[in-house]
Amino acid sequence: MKQDHEDGKFLIVNRCLLLVLTVVLISGYLIAEKASVMVREVRHQLGGEAVVERCVTCHDPAAHSPMKGHAPLTEACTPCHDGFGRGITPVSAHAKERGADTLNSILAREALFAGCLRCHPPRMLPPDSLAVQGWKHFLGKGCGSCHQVRGISSGVKGPDLSRIGDHLTVEALESGIRQPQIPGYYSVMPAFSLGVADSRALAIFLKGQSRLDLRPAAYQAGGPEAADPLERYNCVSCHRFRQKDGMLGPDLDRLYAQRSEKWLKGFLGDVSSQRPSARMPELTDARAVAAVVAELLKPPAKIVMPASPGDRYELLCSRCHGKLGDGKGPIAANLSGAPRRFSENPGYFLLTPRERMIGSVADGLPGVSMPPFGKLMTKEEEGALLDFILAEFAKTGPPGQLTDIAVPPKSALPEGLAPVYARLCAHCHGEGGDRSARIVHPKNPQPRNFRNRAYMEAMPDEQLFRALAKAPKRRRWFGT
Repeated sequence: MKQDHEDGKFLIVNRCLLLVLTVVLISGYLIAEKASVMVREVRHQLGGEAVVERCVTCHDPAAHSPMKGHAPLTEACTPCHDGFGRGITPVSAHAKERGADTLNSILAREALFAGCLRCHPPRMLPPDSLAVQGWKHFLGKGCGSCHQVRGISSGVKGPDLSRIGDHLTVEALESGIRQPQIPGYYSVMPAFSLGVADSRALAIFLKGQSRLDLRPAAYQAGGPEAADPLERYNCVSCHRFRQKDGMLGPDLDRLYAQRSEKWLKGFLGDVSSQRPSARMPELTDARAVAAVVAELLKPPAKIVMPASPGDRYELLCSRCHGKLGDGKGPIAANLSGAPRRFSENPGYFLLTPRERMIGSVADGLPGVSMPPFGKLMTKEEEGALLDFILAEFAKTGPPGQLTDIAVPPKSALPEGLAPVYARLCAHCHGEGGDRSARIVHPKNPQPRNFRNRAYMEAMPDEQLFRALAKAPKRRRWFGT
């Protein structure tokens, strides 16, 4: 037993000595004199201001291949590459924060050409670079119809993007392009059908819209002017017309039989007066309006309409109402006013007189995107189309007429209904009745905009009362 005790003490002493030796060795390593790194810096004059950069501390200027006459030691790095030139560590110099990009993070790889756009027009850059591809998307998608970018476009409906690269990272720009409509925030920008690569290319182009103090006064990067007015003014960037389709807005192929010249000119010059919260920009040039209207009113050489109601629905209705009649057509999210949902919604057809539904097909609905089809179909064809919708989507026969609702006269309505509206309606429609025009609701379809006067004035009091009293159970609200 005594021997075991002595062996244990010896083992403890050895371990303590080993621990002390380890601490001494580590301390010696930490306090040992190390070779110092010489910080090198280059000073430049840029726009009358002194620019200090220490990039050459780590980067060999000889390994940098000069582009378009740029020399690393005679011209500053950060105007093209971003980053923090005075930084003395890779993290601070590259303006990274916990490994993530910040507003001034260094532009590298495919994003590097964004810096070139600050001084050089896209035509001077490699045509396969993402910056140039993004420029082509900006022109091709009609972004300039809403947004101004100095030297490129003059749109006024959306924010000025001339300095957007000074305020947002490439990642933030890409996110806004791919998902402009998010719950709780309203944007007039439509949801473009751009893939990941195309969205990033457009974001890199927009990142190049920064540091405009470097841009020459004569900078121009607009696209060539198309002969077709609907291409020249970017109509087909969103709409379908003849062989082109932007898949964002309504079909324009049959406007020659749906709208008059007076209506079209009034609408194009003042869109919001007829479509509250519409995303479409106005045409402010009278000559542009006249050219577009003249092209829209030209009938095709041969007018062909499908014979069957199902094919007519596919051609005329599915773009907005969806192939399944669920109100989720490919352009539904971009319309002012949600398209009617037909599927699993028999209550709507029970509440709405057949004459009103036929009238909506023939004459359209004011204030929303529902156009008139009366000159494209006979009365019999309109009725057959409605019956197809009833049978195919609503799963019901011809609607009956509710007789258990007595609509009171306006004089009999009680006063002080504001608390009732606040309790039952304001959560979705907003206190002012126009919440859908300002904030995207997390569920579709979006709530009706009660401040859309054209639509509300065209709705009979009886129809509105029926909707309130006997709301279909498939909606997000029920009868009150």
